[in-house]
Amino acid sequence: MKVKDIMRKDYVVVDCNATLQDVLNKMVENNTTFAVVKRGNIICGVITDREIFSAIASKKDLSKIKVEEFMNACQLIGINPCAQVSEEDSIEDAIKVMLLNGVDTLLVYGPTGLSGIVSSRDILKAYKK
Repeated sequence: MKVKDIMRKDYVVVDCNATLQDVLNKMVENNTTFAVVKRGNIICGVITDREIFSAIASKKDLSKIKVEEFMNACQLIGINPCAQVSEEDSIEDAIKVMLLNGVDTLLVYGPTGLSGIVSSRDILKAYKK
């Protein structure tokens, strides 16, 4: 089975100037723990519930902190790529990338750029009998 068969195209996108409170609200509304951070049309990072937990544990005011301060900065290509796979990669390859990078969610790219995300939960669902 390929990543494109299980990836989600309805991922959360937030602007790099959004606050952590904005991201938290979007994550809860969309029942997810992951968001792609963009500056205009360019991916500049990703943020997960772990970064938000870190801010909460530090007793930060989520409504005053920009996503940019807590996100994992990255890009689809270049010197600091995000953890990613191709639509054509196998699910097993996606698992290997997750394990090597210590992440639960990967960006999925296709011929025209970012096409979706795949999480460990999506993979587990694919293997459920």
